[in-house]
This record gives sequence, structure tokens and C-alpha cells, in this order.
Amino acid sequence: FTLSLPSIVMLSTSTRSESSDAYSRSTSEPIRLIWHRHDLRLHDNELYSDLNNEIDNPVQVSKSIENVVITQSSTRCVSLFVFDTTYFKPRPSIASAFYDTVWTGPHAARVLIDAVSDLRNNLASIGGKLLVRVGDPTIIVPQIAQEIGATEIFYNEEPGTYENEVSRKVKECYMGNKKCKIETKVGYTLNHPNDLPSDSNEWNQLAHPKDKNKQRRTKNNHVNASLNNSQVLSERESSFVDVSANRFKGMSKIMGDFRKAARNSANVRKPLPAPSRLETPDILMNNGIAFGTIPSLENLIEP
Repeated sequence: FTLSLPSIVMLSTSTRSESSDAYSRSTSEPIRLIWHRHDLRLHDNELYSDLNNEIDNPVQVSKSIENVVITQSSTRCVSLFVFDTTYFKPRPSIASAFYDTVWTGPHAARVLIDAVSDLRNNLASIGGKLLVRVGDPTIIVPQIAQEIGATEIFYNEEPGTYENEVSRKVKECYMGNKKCKIETKVGYTLNHPNDLPSDSNEWNQLAHPKDKNKQRRTKNNHVNASLNNSQVLSERESSFVDVSANRFKGMSKIMGDFRKAARNSANVRKPLPAPSRLETPDILMNNGIAFGTIPSLENLIEP
């Protein structure tokens, strides 16, 4: 790609006017852009948990689902999936100089294409729409948000250096933006990151509750623990879920200790129901925004 991130952020005058028009038309109704990454499902997906517009008694439902409050919402939504070309780009293999490798090979790509196709059909059955694009998500996600006049962008955080970098770049595009907010979730782990211990002392105490030596804290440990706790609390109160390496510093390195600590600190959250009906914003049809074609395997994988 020849366009840099700063060039995308510094929009042209015409793009600014189109974007402002889109936002002015959407002021009467919140519009959510749901960016799917590897969470290609509607069931047990927190990105849709408050969009279940046919819930008769939201208070009763919210009591049955642990840690997640489901309420009726007037928010209209547009879903998006981006086939990130980085995953299909050949790169030199570390095993041999004679071979190239890819992050997503032909077998995984075939399954991915089928999953995206199923997601599009499932969304269409309840009134939703899935836009499909191919390219760099750090460029495409802000572009689509501008086109539909999104007031909020929801997506799931994912582990991995590259995945964290993509998330960081998307967030940077909206730093200080009062017209559109970003909120991230996590839906791929057995235990939610916010439910796990926040510092090494807590990990050790939960992994070895009978070991008194593990429970002794020095003055410095008290200070570090309080700092870590305040950081985790602020993270829980914010709209982002922290899955960075810094968040899990001090985590038990032995599998048995990790399992004990996780069991003693967190319960597995109950699955969320799939939405029964979704509302699509009028701007999607009025502006003639293309839904996009799901690429073929041949188009994704280079020979």
C-alpha cells in the first residue's frame, strides 16, 4: 500500500465534508460498526450482546448472564470483515531458505471463506448486513466508519504482536475523536482477562494458598501491587480490554500454578445469546455502499 496512516488520518476536504454529512445524518440514531476479526459468530459474541432488540424483559435476561448486562438498544449496526492481506502474504521460512511460508495457508483460508459466507447468511436472516473488504484493516476500518457515519466501533482484541499493533493503529485514528468512540471486547478465552489476577503476588497466593512464604510482601511489593491494581481497575472501567504482555506480567509460568490461580480467581462467564433481530442504518442503502464480494481461494492465495 502506498498510503501511509498519517495520510489516511489527514483527510481531504471533500472526504471531510462527506464524513461530516454522514455524521450529521446519524446524530438522531447511534450507528455501530462491528469489525469481525476471528470471531465469526453471532452466538456468545459480546459485540452484539446489547443489540438484541426483541428481548421482552431485558432486566430478567441480564440477571441470568454473569458479568454482562443485556439491555434493549436503539443502535443500528453494520458488520464488517476484512481479509487482511498480511495473513496471505508469502514470507521467507525460518526452517529453510528454499521455501516461503504464510500465516494462513490454503486449507485454513478455505475454512475462513466458508465461515465468512455463513456469517453473512446468518446476519442477513435477522436483518443484518456484512460488508467484506480485502486489504489493510488499519485503513479500511476508518474508511468504512466514515462512509456509514459510525458513532461507535466495536471489535474483539486478539493475542499476538501483529494483532495488537493493528488494534493500536485503529485506536490512534480516533484519539480525541468525540464523534466516534471505540470499545473493545474479548471473546476467545475461557476466562476473561479482566477476571484474572492483576499482579505476581496475587498469582502466587492463589496458586499456593497454603504457602505462607509466598504470601509475604515487602514494602516494594505493596507499592507495585497497588499500582498494578489501579491500572487493572482503570482498564476495567475504560472501553478497552488490555491483552498486552504488560497486563500479564507476573503470571504463573507453570501450567499447574496458572490453572489453580485461574480457578481460584475467576469463574467462566456464561455464554451470551445470539441476537434475534438487527437494525441496519438507512445510510447504508441511501449512499449505495457496496457490500463487497467474498474473495475466492485463488484470489487470496498466491500460486
